[in-house]
Amino acid sequence: MSAPFPGQERAKHMGELKRGDQRWEVFVETQPDGELNAARGRVHFVSGDRHRVTSWIFLEPTERVGAVCV
Repeated sequence: MSAPFPGQERAKHMGELKRGDQRWEVFVETQPDGELNAARGRVHFVSGDRHRVTSWIFLEPTERVGAVCV
């Protein structure tokens, strides 16, 4: 089980990434943006107590305010 991270309640587990001896659990977090009628997303990489996160890397239009695209 990975350590908790900010945004985890909005994240979906996508699988595991192996890089050399390192193993990372990969999560995609989405967050609705009602002002833009869209959802934005970023990727989290978690390995034990280590956590890396991208900036917001996509903005996807939604048909409903508050809809989540994952």
